[in-house]
Amino acid sequence: MEPTEAQYLILNALETLDFLIQQTFNSDTGNWYIRTSSSVLPKRNSFTQW
Repeated sequence: MEPTEAQYLILNALETLDFLIQQTFNSDTGNWYIRTSSSVLPKRNSFTQW
């Protein structure tokens, strides 16, 4: 699976705001796993799947 345009837009926004610490894309499932420094978004040491 390829990443969607919506996924890229969200990742670009997180990078622009300096919230994105780490990102990994699983091409088998099409899922992104991200780690952010935001207090509103998932905690610093957690990964989110969407």
